[in-house]
Amino acid sequence: MAQLGDNYSQALDNLQALLDKTPAGSDYDDLKAQFDKLWTQNQHLIDSNVQSATQEYNAAVRALSDANREMQAAIAGLKRAADIIHTIAAAVDAVAKLLAKFGII
Repeated sequence: MAQLGDNYSQALDNLQALLDKTPAGSDYDDLKAQFDKLWTQNQHLIDSNVQSATQEYNAAVRALSDANREMQAAIAGLKRAADIIHTIAAAVDAVAKLLAKFGII
């Protein structure tokens, strides 16, 4: 049986792909509302299950913030995706260290 995390990630990916293929209109708006709700639930699950008073948690938050800032710049055309891969990788590593601290991976 698949884990909740696997299904959650796949659902978010699939919803995003469906949004990308759906023209603007009521169907798009309905799908986007469901995506937003699912994403918010995901955030609540993470925040309620991870102890936030750890050095690893703070490092993961900082690394993800940096990666998000860089990705937004790339999306806006201010940076190339190739130039920010290291920032994204650092965020992935920081989250992995946080998960390892709690024996999750």
